[in-house]
Order: sequence, then C-alpha cells, then structure tokens
Amino acid sequence: MSIAARMFPHGTSDLRIALSYLDSVDTTRVGAWETSYITLLWLSLVVKLPFDLAQFDKGVSGATFAALEAAGKNNIAKAGLEREAAAVLLSRLYAR
Repeated sequence: MSIAARMFPHGTSDLRIALSYLDSVDTTRVGAWETSYITLLWLSLVVKLPFDLAQFDKGVSGATFAALEAAGKNNIAKAGLEREAAAVLLSRLYAR
C-alpha cells in the first residue's frame, strides 16, 4: 500500500466531497495549486475503488464520470504538479 493510500481517507463517500471541494478552490489564491494537487490525488485514490460510478448520478447517466473527466482535463493543461495529478486521475478513471 502506498503512503498516499494510507494517509488519505478513500471511501466511496469521499467522491462527492472531493469533487465539490476541487470545484470550490479559488485558483487566484496563492498556494491554490497545492490544494488542487492534493485533491486530484485524493480523487485518483477514490476512483481506484471498485464501485459503480452510476450510483452517484442524480438522474443524468454518466454525470459523475463526466465530472471526474472534466476535473482531470481542466487541470492537465496547467503547468506544475497539478498536471501530474490530473494525469494520474484520468489514467485511473479511463482504466476503470
């Protein structure tokens, strides 16, 4: 088990929390990249868990997958560690 997996809580209930937290990050704030980086890593751990993403969709099929994909794609264009964490998230999401 990697050190990140031991330090981050990573249950299926954390998916919505992490996604909404990532959306609320003020990217103009100094140090916002750190928050985005850690949250993307957290999401990449949650995505590895074996569960059906559809259980989080509220009436719209594929909404959770699309939200995770958008979070990864929005951050993969950035320079720095956010790009690496977004790449990990997207690779784990697509490997599901």
